Amino acid sequence: RLSEPGKVLDAGCSLNHADLLPAMGPIQARLVHFTISAEREPVCIDSDKVSYVFGDLRSIDFKDGTFDRIVCVSTIEHVGLDNTVYGGPRDHDPASWITAYRELLRVLAPGGQMLITFPHGAAKNHGWFQVFDDRDLRRMLDESPSDRHQVKCYRYDDWWFEEQHGGVTHAPLLPAVKGEAVTGLAVLLVTKRAS
Repeated sequence: RLSEPGKVLDAGCSLNHADLLPAMGPIQARLVHFTISAEREPVCIDSDKVSYVFGDLRSIDFKDGTFDRIVCVSTIEHVGLDNTVYGGPRDHDPASWITAYRELLRVLAPGGQMLITFPHGAAKNHGWFQVFDDRDLRRMLDESPSDRHQVKCYRYDDWWFEEQHGGVTHAPLLPAVKGEAVTGLAVLLVTKRAS
């Protein structure tokens, strides 16, 4: 929704691609790309509506409620891990993703929306990213119990399929294939309560 007014945080710079942003049409929102390293982030759009901020998602230097919308695509799974491939530090604090998630909720304005995606399936730390399981997803939901949440989970089996289940459970959602849990993707939309 970059064509709508408001302030948008691109947490992790997933929208900062030369072929992606122009395809979204004219930007009316104030867009802030937030990433860990200036060395690896090209300036894709030269506009007074687009800015770049460099820092750690676990300590976002913005006031409470600054952003009307937040997009965090395939980023939170890298927090607290080896980010040298992105020009960031080599860290080993995989549980610190929850601090980043709390910071994102903090800078989201009342009534605002946050879209966050991450690998979902059998929990596993790969050193530079991790896969979250249902327990981690439940922990996200528990961080903002009075907010509205929409969750969709997808699995890959030669094609992407939406998981059909009656909500988040503590049992694995993804089936075993050849003894391995199939890794999928979770999409969480949080609408922060208005007051």
